Amino acid sequence: RLQLRGHTTGRIPFNSSVDEMKARLEELPNIGTVDVQKSGPSKELAYTWTVTFASNPGYFPPSARDVDLLEVINELETSVESDSSASVFVDTIVEGDGMLEGKFEVSFNDGVSVETTRPL
Repeated sequence: RLQLRGHTTGRIPFNSSVDEMKARLEELPNIGTVDVQKSGPSKELAYTWTVTFASNPGYFPPSARDVDLLEVINELETSVESDSSASVFVDTIVEGDGMLEGKFEVSFNDGVSVETTRPL
């Protein structure tokens, strides 16, 4: 299972499809749209998942910051004593883009006069 800011997915099979992983993540109320890619399996039946967050509701403005790191709730088990191969790791590959920057003015025209803010 994966957790983001207190919301947790249901169990996700280690060999689930891309569509299933995407659906599990997008079920969380604080995740918008994700793009999921999968590679593998390795000879040990390991998979690598790449998740790109296309939207992140819960931050305001929506593009104000990077998505927090997903946390792993590891419930994997192996029948071999002292075997630590049943594990899940989460890592950030690329930080998100910087937030929108610049100077802006807002104007209101009621047909009689125009009011403009100072640069924001």
